[in-house]
Amino acid sequence: MPGGYTHQNYRIRYVPGNARSVHCVVRLPHRELTAQQRLSFRWELDYLQALGARRAPACEVIGAHVPTGVLLTRWYEGQHLHQLSGSGAAAWLQRIERALVQLPPQTRHYDPLAQLQELDSLPGWIRRLASSCGNWLKGQAAQMQPCHNDLNPFNLLCSNAGDPALIILDWEMAGLNHPGFDLVTTLIGLARERVDDYPRAIATLQRRLGSESAAWLLRCYWLREWA
Repeated sequence: MPGGYTHQNYRIRYVPGNARSVHCVVRLPHRELTAQQRLSFRWELDYLQALGARRAPACEVIGAHVPTGVLLTRWYEGQHLHQLSGSGAAAWLQRIERALVQLPPQTRHYDPLAQLQELDSLPGWIRRLASSCGNWLKGQAAQMQPCHNDLNPFNLLCSNAGDPALIILDWEMAGLNHPGFDLVTTLIGLARERVDDYPRAIATLQRRLGSESAAWLLRCYWLREWA
């Protein structure tokens, strides 16, 4: 399976005791976890349990090892959002938005701009831009909601025949954020797979979020992606 930026993922067959075998995904970090990363992984596991209790569209956890960051989850059949046709993806977006409204409460804030400021190698102009976005963010505290924060099309698994029909992958970045950030991540992620859709994605964001909020969230997104 294709891995993410920070993990390798493998599909395996797991036989728990004398029970029937099941197909799973094992997620392996590329390197040894720091103490802070282990705390973050523990938080992710707790949140996955909270998602499961609400029957939210998240992977079922079969096992985990916090010291190493290894995670074993159930395998789900389906297509990633970017593999669907334009009209099919649009219909799924509405279902995804409904699912995000029902996320469990969170206390952790997701602030990629603050993380950027901690990078020693960050060019000065990017640091200044991140600082200006961050100052604007502080003025939006009242709008913060539980968010996924990495809702790109590769993390959205859709199936018209599956049960559940929608699975959202990789919750390690979940935290309080402006709810428009998830919408930006999904739409721009789709546009990056289909270049012709980029102007349409920008127009949709401006219509849904307003020009000022859309511009700020796009800056946050691209800073997070490339800085």
